[in-house]
Formats: sequence, structure tokens, C-alpha cells
Amino acid sequence: MKKFDLEKALAGEPILTRDHQKGYVKFTIEENSKIKKLVGIVHNGCLTEVEEWLPSGDVLSDDITPNDIIGMWEEPPPTVTLTLPCPLKELEEGQKFWRITMNSDPLGIAWAKVDVGMSVFDKENVYHLALLEAGLAFKSEEDAQAWFDAMRDARR
Repeated sequence: MKKFDLEKALAGEPILTRDHQKGYVKFTIEENSKIKKLVGIVHNGCLTEVEEWLPSGDVLSDDITPNDIIGMWEEPPPTVTLTLPCPLKELEEGQKFWRITMNSDPLGIAWAKVDVGMSVFDKENVYHLALLEAGLAFKSEEDAQAWFDAMRDARR
């Protein structure tokens, strides 16, 4: 969280209240060249309230209130919500499954590409067990490809 900065708030940057609402300091009320009060608005869901704060950002000097300014507003990071098929939790010996893997070059120097491939489960194969544990084993090629595409396409 960014610390409350009165100068930035007066320049129009949004503030963050104690109850995590977005607001704006619009102007100050001054007396003898000293800031007495800050005046602004707070967006509480569908309601916009006019609010007064002390220069510290507190509404009251002797109590905590939901509209106290606790910092500068930061936009939430972008997110993606997808519905994807579930990876497999368990496999039986000899069962076919599809996996997302990174294939290295023949000399093992660099990763060449990430792709979807098919394997036959071997419970003694630590690589197969690691894929299963990591959630990278799928029932079908389409399921694995859907996850691969989602990871590739959801980048910022």
C-alpha cells in the first residue's frame, strides 16, 4: 500500500479509506495559511459521500472511522477468470494421459519449447509422478491443450 500523500491527493490522485473504498480529496479549508480540513468524496459501492478529514487523513482526532484515509489508492492488478477441465489427481499403471512439458534441446543446454504430449503412466517413473503432483497430467489432449492455451494467452 502506498502511503497517504497529501500533495498527490490534492493533485487528483485517488485515496484509500480504512474500509478499502476509493475516494478523492477535492480541496482544503485553510485558516491563517494552515490547512484545517480536507474535503472530498468517498465512493462506497453505489453511494458517493462527501467527507471531511483532518490534515492527517483522519475523520476524527480521537477515534477510528471507516472513512479515515490510510493510503493512496492502487488499481487492483488485472486478473483472468477461466473455466478449465480439472487435471487428474491419480492415474493407474498403464493408463494413457496427456501432459504439459518443456522439452530441452538434445544437448540439454536450453529449453526449446513447451508443448502437450501423451504418455503411458508408470508409477515407478518419478517424472510421471512429478507431473501428476504438479497438476500437469490430463485425461485428454484437449484438456491439456486448454490449460496450455490458457496459460499462454493470459499473460500481461
